[in-house]
Amino acid sequence: VRENFEELSLKSQMEEFMFLGLRLIEGVDLVEFESLFGQKIEEVYSEVIDKYAELGLLRRFVEEKTGHEHLCLTTNGLDVSNTVMADFLLDEDYHPGVKKCFGTRIAIKTLMYIGGQMMNYNFFALISRMKYIDRWALMRNTRQENLCEHCMEVAMIAHALCVIGNTRYGRHLDANKAALVGLYHDASEIITGDMPTPVKYYNKELKEAYKQVEAIADDKLLEKLPDDLRPAFEQVFKAEDNEDERYMRKLVKAADKLSALIKCMAETSAGNNELRTAKESTEKAVRSLYMECPEVLDFVNEFLSSYGNTLDELT
Repeated sequence: VRENFEELSLKSQMEEFMFLGLRLIEGVDLVEFESLFGQKIEEVYSEVIDKYAELGLLRRFVEEKTGHEHLCLTTNGLDVSNTVMADFLLDEDYHPGVKKCFGTRIAIKTLMYIGGQMMNYNFFALISRMKYIDRWALMRNTRQENLCEHCMEVAMIAHALCVIGNTRYGRHLDANKAALVGLYHDASEIITGDMPTPVKYYNKELKEAYKQVEAIADDKLLEKLPDDLRPAFEQVFKAEDNEDERYMRKLVKAADKLSALIKCMAETSAGNNELRTAKESTEKAVRSLYMECPEVLDFVNEFLSSYGNTLDELT
């Protein structure tokens, strides 16, 4: 258990106590509330508690070990926890009638159990499964590439392309964000799997339908984050509507193509002709970007050929 101490007003202390407590399976200890704040919880939150108890979203129970009464979210309450907890925010003009509450500073316990009863979020556990998803599923590979490896390579190349753009072409691109976008660009495949390119782009209708499926999968992943963290990740998963952002994401897509080309080069140089036609079509796709994205041409001219060298040659 770790304890964080913050200078908070009494109103904020109460709100923090309720927010942290309701995120736990065991909920809020009502005896502890009274001990800390010198008031029964009903004196502060009676209307809110009655409202959501009647709706079946909050319930009271007695904890066996301590004999303390607790207030927690029900199963239905967990589904709408944000709405319920928002009602535990007190009005700005609320002033608790408390004689003393350990001065103006109390210990707000942020309970962090490993394998304990804290409410868990699955986002990063799902992201970690990228390593189990193989790419080029319809092709024979001399070495199998997984999605995690691919996204890491796309992130590095996307960052490099943005740095080239800023340094040589006077652009104002967020290279760090490009790396993050690259890192998560295929995260939806954790849910959808890696759709083979011939299927994904078979016709316009199928391509658009798959885009919709990807968007739904992205939303499902974002739902696995705590509400307060979600906006930061939405900025990575969802594009902002401005020129620099659009161009940056275009370079991430170019990095995706370059990563695919690097894979094809490695396979063909190892004598695997299975990816020969994929290499030709990917080279064509990369060349088509040269005029619109000169950063891609710079990367190809200055870095791409090195990918075929041996370790001795590279060092």
